[in-house]
Parts: sequence; C-alpha cells; structure tokens
Amino acid sequence: FLSSYADSEFVVAGKAGVVRGKSCKQELESLVERFPNTFTYHPHLDRSMLEIEYATADLVIIPSLIDNFPNTALEAMSNGTMVMASDTASLGTLLKDGQNGFVMQDRHVGHWIEKIRHILFELDEERKNDIRKAMADSLEAYDTENAIGKLLSEYEKLLSGR
Repeated sequence: FLSSYADSEFVVAGKAGVVRGKSCKQELESLVERFPNTFTYHPHLDRSMLEIEYATADLVIIPSLIDNFPNTALEAMSNGTMVMASDTASLGTLLKDGQNGFVMQDRHVGHWIEKIRHILFELDEERKNDIRKAMADSLEAYDTENAIGKLLSEYEKLLSGR
C-alpha cells in the first residue's frame, strides 16, 4: 500500500504481535526504515498522543485476531474516525460492515489493501458522514450514563422480584 500510495501515512501503535510464532517487530522496524516519511511505529503511545492520532486519522485499522473488548474501536469512533477491523475479533458485535464501520471477512492482504483504498479514496464525503453518524449512534450503548441506568434498572427488577 505504501509503495502504491506514497501520499498515505501509516501510524502503528501498540506492541508488536506474533505471527506464526515470530514477532512482527523486525518487520515494523523495516517498514520505518523503508518509508521514513510515511510509516511510524510506536510500541506505546501515552493517552494524549493517542487522542491526537485518533483525531487526525482518516481510518483506524484493527487487524487483530483477538480483541476482548473493542476499546480501540470505541476510542477511534468517539473521535469521529472510521474503523476497519477483522471479523475474527469481537469487533463484529460493534461494527456493522458498511454501516458504522468496515469488517473484513478474510485475512488476504490484497483484499485489505483494496478495502483501505476504497475507503480512503473512493467513498464520497456524504457517505463518510453517514457512516460517522451511524458510529455516533452506535456509541450511545457504551455511554456511561446509559450503562449505569441499564444496570440500575436490572438491579431494580431483581430486587422487586423478591
């Protein structure tokens, strides 16, 4: 992708994963060397820097095979940044493909590149705004006030049943 779309920038944040028993750290460092102006790797970003990255990104890509809770997606979405994720993580419960985000059904790199290209360069602003609106709507379920209200309501039901 970086070779084909030199005007794109990628920021990878988080510890390097392991693929087939081998750490991805060396590959990430190699990409930093090959694309010093467009590829950045941060094993850790403090909260303030992470918020800046979310706020300035056009797309957050989460290729994780495992994700217990979609914090990364929720944080990106709350900053108005679209999210693309693997369907192998728990993100399929939050993201609805093409509605409030994008869910990839396979691990084929070419398909991911094509989808990234489509999202970044082919979707018009009206469609992107529709997706952002749907993202905001889907975040309501994770709002603290809503969650506490629902929890209290469940407790009241349990207590009134005694």
